[in-house]
Amino acid sequence: MKRFCLVILLGAVGILAGTGCTPELDPPVLEPGRADFTRVVALGGSVMSGYQDGALYEEGQRNSLGNLLASRLNFGQDIAFNAPLIPTGASLGVNPKPWESPYQSRSAMGERVDCEDVVSLGPVKTELSLNDITASGAIAQVSGTQHNFAIPSATLADLTNPTLSSASPNYGPALFYQRFADPSSSPLGAAIAQGPTFVIFNPGLQDIVNWAATGGALSPLPDAAAFRAQLDSMLGALTANGAKGVLGTIPDIGDLPFFTTVSSQSLELDQVLADSLNAIYALGSIDIGFQAGANGFIIEDNAVSPPFRQLSPDEYLTLTVPLDSMRCFLLGVLIQVIPDRYSLIDSELAALRTTVQQMNAAIIDLAANYDFAVADVAGLYADLSQGIVQDGVDFSTEFVSGNYFSLDGLGPTPKGAGMLTNVYVAAINAHFGATVPTVRLDDLRAVLLP
Repeated sequence: MKRFCLVILLGAVGILAGTGCTPELDPPVLEPGRADFTRVVALGGSVMSGYQDGALYEEGQRNSLGNLLASRLNFGQDIAFNAPLIPTGASLGVNPKPWESPYQSRSAMGERVDCEDVVSLGPVKTELSLNDITASGAIAQVSGTQHNFAIPSATLADLTNPTLSSASPNYGPALFYQRFADPSSSPLGAAIAQGPTFVIFNPGLQDIVNWAATGGALSPLPDAAAFRAQLDSMLGALTANGAKGVLGTIPDIGDLPFFTTVSSQSLELDQVLADSLNAIYALGSIDIGFQAGANGFIIEDNAVSPPFRQLSPDEYLTLTVPLDSMRCFLLGVLIQVIPDRYSLIDSELAALRTTVQQMNAAIIDLAANYDFAVADVAGLYADLSQGIVQDGVDFSTEFVSGNYFSLDGLGPTPKGAGMLTNVYVAAINAHFGATVPTVRLDDLRAVLLP
């Protein structure tokens, strides 16, 4: 620490009459430790790319995990880190209900009118067509060298697919990759072509989320052994020339508000209605039991006969479940059961959690083999579920009000991405003996309220 002192001398004898000293702190010495941040690349899915509020858009991309962390690594060095930014004012999202529209805009808080004509504040989005996103320039080709090769909704299989840019180019990961792709290369190959010295990667999260977000109904559960083998191969290729990096672990699905915001037990009945429903089901000798108060909705379950039953308290409904149909047309109450794609039941959750545990073990083992740091993302999300106060802000897994999650219930807000980035920074500093600075959370926003 330096001191600048004002000394007042009186007369020729130089009598010290007074001093005023203002301490000035030396700037921190920022060191990479054993790591080399000269050429940084990022790989992963939606979170790494900046997919927030159900879409990719410029602000989310600039405040993605990949971009924020790369900016922290850019000290004392002239490193480049470019992301394929969506044009200002445009957004590009894939609608999780493609039968309504193939694409959607980013969600924003606004007034919504439900089937009972009740106006409430909630996420509002615009359905978009191919013509809409073409006119906005959202899928226009992005030129120049890129460094963030994270692709929204991309699994490990997508990241290693050399024909991804031409596979179903108007939907899914290919929609996003074709904007800046080398037509002959996978995202992994394109990242390796940059000659990275440091790799930011959150493997496996997207594989798990893609499966769970559709209730496990549209694809097989990811295989943990196959994941280990594929990640091993990818890390071997990325580090062939001595690169280091950081991997993030996979959080529990129950820590994502996409799966917990709509309670499985939010069917509220009075005694008369409960008795009436029980009588109707009894006519078909179906063992369904409603009571006054909170009840589980009726879901599709092909493991029982007849193939439907009530949800238990520990089972989940997805955020995409059609609430108006439940509220006004008895979906999940009588006759119409909630389709499998909107629920995660006990057997699916048990298998999923075992798989995530095995995948996290693979991440930790392979990180040690390749000298990568490990960011405890799973630990952060577990803490969030209990509530965290950081920089004077309350964070939790609550939808909208929890500050961490964006309006899609899966990806973080810019402020949440900053918190997540700091977990990666802590892992890098601890593993490599670096002094990478953290992100100032008060510089970033959470959900914007009107």
